[in-house]
Amino acid sequence: MSTKQFHFGPLLCGESGEWYKAQNCPGNSEKLPILNDSPMEAEVHFSFENDSKGETFLLDPPSMRLQPKEKKKLSVWAYLTSAGLLGDSLVCWIKDNPEPAVFRLCCQGGHVKLRVSPQELHFNKILLHRTDTQTLVLRNDSPLPMAWHLSGLDDLGDEFSASQGRGIVGPRTDFEVKLDFKAEKIGITNKMIRLEVSDTENILGIVQAETIKVSVEVYDVNLSINMPEGPDGSLEFGTINVLDNKQQVLSLQNKGLYDIEYSFKLTTGSAKRGDLESPFTVRPQGAVLKASRPPLKVEVLFHPTTEVFLESKPILLCQVIDLKSGQGGETVATIPVRVSARAVYSKDSIEPASPIDFGAMVKGTKKRQVLIVENKGALNFKFLIHRAPPLQSSEQEESAPSVRERKRSTQAQLTAGVFTVSPCSGSVGPGGQQKITVDCSPGAEGKCEEQLYIDISNRDPKDNPLGIPFTLTAESCLPALVEDVTSIFEQYPIHSNINLRQTLQSVQGNGVFIRDDNKFIFTKVQPCLER
Repeated sequence: MSTKQFHFGPLLCGESGEWYKAQNCPGNSEKLPILNDSPMEAEVHFSFENDSKGETFLLDPPSMRLQPKEKKKLSVWAYLTSAGLLGDSLVCWIKDNPEPAVFRLCCQGGHVKLRVSPQELHFNKILLHRTDTQTLVLRNDSPLPMAWHLSGLDDLGDEFSASQGRGIVGPRTDFEVKLDFKAEKIGITNKMIRLEVSDTENILGIVQAETIKVSVEVYDVNLSINMPEGPDGSLEFGTINVLDNKQQVLSLQNKGLYDIEYSFKLTTGSAKRGDLESPFTVRPQGAVLKASRPPLKVEVLFHPTTEVFLESKPILLCQVIDLKSGQGGETVATIPVRVSARAVYSKDSIEPASPIDFGAMVKGTKKRQVLIVENKGALNFKFLIHRAPPLQSSEQEESAPSVRERKRSTQAQLTAGVFTVSPCSGSVGPGGQQKITVDCSPGAEGKCEEQLYIDISNRDPKDNPLGIPFTLTAESCLPALVEDVTSIFEQYPIHSNINLRQTLQSVQGNGVFIRDDNKFIFTKVQPCLER
């Protein structure tokens, strides 16, 4: 017979042998075949080398008689009351054989117990509609597999879901159970689940029970933005002139439980013309909003440098940053603020077009023409008629409008040579017209010409920056006959006084004009008879 060691493997410990026998635990027993390989009958007695009282190992039958080549089964049981490795030897005494056969036996006992970490599944504070996962680690330090079950998962509610609710942890291994949470409603949750541990055959029943606390707080970020809205609900700036500015004020208030941060950003590509990053300025652009504090005023300044046309465009983005999420906070929402704003240049029409010609006028007379300035834009504009200004530096040009304003308020008419223009300044509303009279009173004979300019406020500076030029012309003269003898004496021959006699003899008509003498001679005149 082989004398190599027989290992029962890891066994449950903690109960008595009688209890295990009553439970009929197959893992605690083994049937060893005993074969008589001799040609003689053998009587064999069995015992244990150390466990004479049967505290750990038991056997049945204690003896057997075997015929030659006969084989019988010997039942051996192992029952451990404490964890650890325990060994003994099965001694087989054969009658009339002084050398016994010895078989080494061993078994290893293990308790049913799992180490649980952590003892509390704490999800911290979770933003509404976010998810989070906590991990429960089950560690088996025993050589035996362990069965486990989580009870109470259904009581947690639909917001919780576990990767699995029961299973087996292998010997000396760790097993992770994932508990997912989806925040669907604001509030605080404190609930309990129970971990139940047993052997895989459930022979001992529930040996270990651990209560695990599950806690979570769900909160929401609540930022209130109040603003002066237009008819379409946008931040309304209306229509202003290019280079003017207009300010609107937003009111931001944190109505949540925890501090948040805001940050405004501008998008591009929503305007027909112009760069959006220059015409809008937000002050302060970003700041921390404390919970339960009064609203913070945020100024939005519209200061266009070119024409802008925005109609309820979401160009202003308010990013809401949750300071409790991530490192340094996390952007959890972006609120678009729709903006309506228009920046325009003045649009005008002047009739009639330059030049304005009064034609020939008799010296000392007076003639009037009317010039019409029409406002075709959306805003009022002011006009000023003036002569060509002296050359200015760029800085002087920038300050020129303020000088012109003073002229508008003090100068009612403008006299330029023989021309008088009135009014030479004023204001025209959208769609309105201003009639400007131009009187011409010529003096000395000759041609008169004056170059004037119409300066209209808030026009495109690239279009005639000194003003719209227009020219006035007239010609002053005295009454006189036409001295063209060719047209006066077109029916008569015209000659010089050379060979006057010969000329008079050759004329066929009734007269001839002598150019050199500036004289008309009647050639055929009958003398009148006196009566």
